[in-house]
Amino acid sequence: MDLERIRDFITLDQEKKVLEAQLQILKQQIADLQPGLKDDFAREGVNSINLDGVTVYLHRALWARPAQGQTTQQLADALKSCGLQDFVHETCNLNTLSAYLRELERNGQPMPEDLVGILNLEEVFTVRATKG
Repeated sequence: MDLERIRDFITLDQEKKVLEAQLQILKQQIADLQPGLKDDFAREGVNSINLDGVTVYLHRALWARPAQGQTTQQLADALKSCGLQDFVHETCNLNTLSAYLRELERNGQPMPEDLVGILNLEEVFTVRATKG
């Protein structure tokens, strides 16, 4: 076994964890600044400002969500009723399904018979490191 390659992996993995932690701190600091900056833009009546060669601006985006108290199924029904059925798709969540199947495996239970031959289970191996 190439121990130098393993040492390289350990070094890179530890550096990645440090950088990810730093990134999370930076993301939180940026998120903390957002409300005050939005207030500043509103108070000054501007949508952007150029400072030190960087343009900082308010970005507007619309996001659709079910109204409070409404379910996604109610929204889907309403979309269909007004001719917007192209926005409604029946699908399955493969991440949730995979977690369910891992739980079945941990409990020694078989996959439901109806899924055999329709669903492919694939084992994925990755190399990871943990301090210890």
